[in-house]
Amino acid sequence: MKKLIIIHSLTDISKKIPLIKEEGIGEWIPFVSEYGTVKRIEEKLIGTASRKDISTELQGTASEVRRDFFEKTAELGKKYNSLAWWAHSISERNTMASKLFLRCCYMVMAEKILSSGQDLCMVCDSNSVIDNIEKLALRHGYEVTKKKSRKFYIWGDTVSWRICAGIYSFIKGLFLVYPLTKINRFVHAKSAKEKRREIKETDIIIHTWADKKSLGEDGKFNDRYFTVLPEFYKDKGYKVATLVDLFLLNRKPVAYWKALTFLRKNSGQFIIAEDYYSVWDYFWPLRLGLKKNGFRFDNVTIGGVDCSSLFTDQNKLERVPFTAMYYRLFERLAAWGFSPRLVIDGFENMVSDKMIQLGVREFMPGTSLYGFYHMAPPPNILCFYTDIRERGIAPLPDKIICNGDRFKEILVKEHFPEEKLVSGAALRYLYLHKMNKASLPAKDGVFKILLTLPLQREAAIEIFNKTVEAVKNNERYHLLVKPHPLGAPLIMAELGKELPGNAKWLEGSMADAINKCDIVVSAATSAAVDCLMANKEVIRVGRETQLDFDPLAWFKEFGAPVYSVEQLKDRLLYMEKKIKSDSYEIPDHSSMLPELFAPETEENMEVFLPEKMKG
Repeated sequence: MKKLIIIHSLTDISKKIPLIKEEGIGEWIPFVSEYGTVKRIEEKLIGTASRKDISTELQGTASEVRRDFFEKTAELGKKYNSLAWWAHSISERNTMASKLFLRCCYMVMAEKILSSGQDLCMVCDSNSVIDNIEKLALRHGYEVTKKKSRKFYIWGDTVSWRICAGIYSFIKGLFLVYPLTKINRFVHAKSAKEKRREIKETDIIIHTWADKKSLGEDGKFNDRYFTVLPEFYKDKGYKVATLVDLFLLNRKPVAYWKALTFLRKNSGQFIIAEDYYSVWDYFWPLRLGLKKNGFRFDNVTIGGVDCSSLFTDQNKLERVPFTAMYYRLFERLAAWGFSPRLVIDGFENMVSDKMIQLGVREFMPGTSLYGFYHMAPPPNILCFYTDIRERGIAPLPDKIICNGDRFKEILVKEHFPEEKLVSGAALRYLYLHKMNKASLPAKDGVFKILLTLPLQREAAIEIFNKTVEAVKNNERYHLLVKPHPLGAPLIMAELGKELPGNAKWLEGSMADAINKCDIVVSAATSAAVDCLMANKEVIRVGRETQLDFDPLAWFKEFGAPVYSVEQLKDRLLYMEKKIKSDSYEIPDHSSMLPELFAPETEENMEVFLPEKMKG
């Protein structure tokens, strides 16, 4: 009889080694999302079983079933159309935060692998996936031996985590963020009162996010999403107020206090959401979250595989994010007398966007809504897209402004209403038009490799380890490692001891970093776009057991990523020979720049203007 051994990644794998050897299973399949965990298990199973490479199959499966996932969740949206549904993670489809789609892909892959009829060993990071694969295996005639995790608390994966995370967010919001905001307003009572009186007369509200770099030492607020837009509006005679999301700064009380003080003292007009919330507003997401108990997920098949229980388990873990309070914020702003002509949002089609749209529609019916689609969107970040079945029910802005014509074409194919889509200035990427383009590298000497690390910790560790393994002990290579600016101190502290002798950390601007290298190795993320537009050769490194978030996957002209250390070694060797050859010519990727990221022209800026006066 066919045998399947299936083990949770958090259990003691070594206890199953005798069984794996007894069954003569020489390969194990990693349905585990975290690279560090995969490597730990791989080390334990050395000499027993080798790890199966699922990287290409995983990305292919995601491409095959993503539209099916959209269709099924859109049908659920038609069934449960409500505030509670649009605040739900299943309707949001945020694959950066939720593993639901990834686990559906694991299930589809498992179904194909089980059809082979071989004895198998699978390692999973989810009890729910283990139970579902067991059902598939039994239908295929397998004898199943499984070992689930008995841990009471698993981050992101148990009800105990949901309860603890919900309590933490509630306490932080009500007993830290809320009182600090009120105290800070009291300290700056005079300026806060004057601004609050003036700000009600605003014509345009811009919703954006702030980090440390937003708070300029010169007292200027640096908006890296909307950049020149506030000044453009002011030059046209509009009164502008910026609704600033301080999520990235409210994790530490001192940083949050400094941010509040900066905004209150600044000459610009800023809306601080917590100034308008009441104590009872912090209970609203909890009450909204209770409505999830009415949602049922029966007969939800993805790629022909029943994934109903994965959806049900996701619903059990659901907690409504406090960004859902944006709906209440616009109710409060309307009650205070706000009646802007336009609200423009950094549009990502997430819960926060949908709550803003629903709030404005409900409480400011005469206000127009624009969404600035500021990303270079990867196919696998599903929240960035929609489905035709959601037309008329899913919250969307009146106008969606894209970075350029190529991205507009993508959004049309991805079911956004074409009449809502326009191309405008790529405000977030205007610097690309000013960036120095690559020059011919030296034909001799060391080969300088720039490694750009993404913000996400696991993705950064994965590409760092692979690249270091590919270049260490090679005197021809010199590695320049540039961490993401928001995560630089932490990742440098964690990985510093693993930096080889032929490598060093590199901080500063991306433009400076690009000028110092011969080639770029980048995670399959938007950082690769910057380098390509500077006419640099780029090797993209994909994830082996996770979804790639690769915006260049839409463009076949840029080729495919590599996944393994050996593939990276081979690609580096090939590119080194190519670049150092006498016949080498610098690629002209930047010729695509205008159609990808439209420049700042009067015509491209005018699409951001309100189209008509209110009623």
